[in-house]
Amino acid sequence: MSTMREANMTEQTIDISALGPAQPITPCGAVSRLCLNPEGNVSAGSRAYQTKASIAAEATRLLEQARARDVETHEKNIPAIDHNTQMRKLLNIVMKRAGVPEELTKVDPKSRSYPPKRRRVRAEWITEVCEAFPVEDNFARASSDYERLQKAYQAYTAEAEKEKAKLEAEQAAALARRQADIEYAMLLVRYGLGADATAYDLLRAIRAKSKIVDLAVAMEEVRGDWNEGCEPVTDALGRFTIETDQDREIAADVHAAVNSFHDCQDGRVFRDTAWNYGRLYGLVPAELAADASKALHMARRW
Repeated sequence: MSTMREANMTEQTIDISALGPAQPITPCGAVSRLCLNPEGNVSAGSRAYQTKASIAAEATRLLEQARARDVETHEKNIPAIDHNTQMRKLLNIVMKRAGVPEELTKVDPKSRSYPPKRRRVRAEWITEVCEAFPVEDNFARASSDYERLQKAYQAYTAEAEKEKAKLEAEQAAALARRQADIEYAMLLVRYGLGADATAYDLLRAIRAKSKIVDLAVAMEEVRGDWNEGCEPVTDALGRFTIETDQDREIAADVHAAVNSFHDCQDGRVFRDTAWNYGRLYGLVPAELAADASKALHMARRW
């Protein structure tokens, strides 16, 4: 049918029966009615009870729904757009065949010269035909608005996720601090210390329970930070009394590690030596070893 019409338009005789009334076009405006700020799409009442993440999810859902409606509207408009476009072309041919000009010469109302200046203007019938047979449904603008809002909502979502992660990290840190405080209080009670005792007081009390623990803590301490040398290990060796053959073996090995430290200035020698702090902890009750390690970490942190 379209081919016949185009053929008729190029012939000397125009098929008037091809003319028809304009078909209505529904504007695409679902996306354009949404706010650029996702929070603007949620009522103030419900916004007070929602998180930023939930607002982002709701805004994204509304945007995709609106986009789907605009696409559906545009697809339904296509036959009407094609029809109205064809009618415009046909009417233009009819008017040209009738000798009706597309432009007119009119006096410029702003001209102050005499005779007044004249200017070329578009014939009003062209405007009237365009108004009578619309071919625009604002889908291009709706698509542009969709891309713009999509970027804005994605940025808002990313910010919401970042804030959520920060909040969760803060909550986890607060929980860890509470758990550490509870654990610290339990250790103070276990070793008969008052509430005003510091982590260093607790560590000293635990080390006093065992010469093995005393030496192991010193070695682990230097392993963690040897900027000040290995004096803590040397001091612990000075307090380490030899009572058994194993004690003698331990003392000799740690002395060798101290000498090695003086050569390499690397606290990891106390981790790698035969009688390292991990092995020493294994010689004492598990609870005492665990308490010593916890107290050392508390002293470092606090």
